[in-house]
Amino acid sequence: MRVLIDADVIDGKRIYTDANGYQKLGKNTYLHRYIAEKALGRKLKGKECVHHLDHNRSNNNRDNLVICPNASYHQLIHAKERIVRMGGDPTLHHYCNYHRELHDKTEFSFNKTWSGLHNYCRNGTNEYRKKMGLNRNKFGWRARMNQQYRRVFKKDTNRDICKINPEEETL
Repeated sequence: MRVLIDADVIDGKRIYTDANGYQKLGKNTYLHRYIAEKALGRKLKGKECVHHLDHNRSNNNRDNLVICPNASYHQLIHAKERIVRMGGDPTLHHYCNYHRELHDKTEFSFNKTWSGLHNYCRNGTNEYRKKMGLNRNKFGWRARMNQQYRRVFKKDTNRDICKINPEEETL
C-alpha cells in the first residue's frame, strides 16, 4: 500500500493544515486518522484515537502513528512519556502534580493500580488538605459513627437513642 504524504491531493481531496497544526483531508477528515484507517484496512471505531510518537502533528508517517483503543490509554502514553522525559522509569516512578516532580510509586496511595492519572503523592495530598483547611474536626470517630447510624435507621426511628453523647464517654 502506498500512502502519499507530501501530495497536495489524496483521493481527490485537498490537504489543508488547520490552526492546531493537524493536516486535514478535505474539510472533515484528519490525515493521520485517514492513514491509520488505510493501514488497518477498516474505519477507526468511535473511541479509538491516533497518537503521534514524535508529537509532530504534521508528521503522518505510518511509523510515527500509534492507534490507541481509547482516550485513557492515550493519556497513559503521555504520562509515561513525561516520566521518561524527566529522567525516570515508568515502572518505578510517578509524577506528582502538587510537587511537580517524580516520586517512587510507593509514595502514592494507589501504587498497584496506578493508571497514570492519579495526581498527588500522599504527602502532597496531606499538604493540600492542610493548606485548604480540609478534614479539620470534620470526620472524627464520633461523626463517622453518627453518620453510620443515620444511614442504617429509617425516619421513624428515634435517632437520639443511638447517638453517642460526649457526657456518656467518661463511663
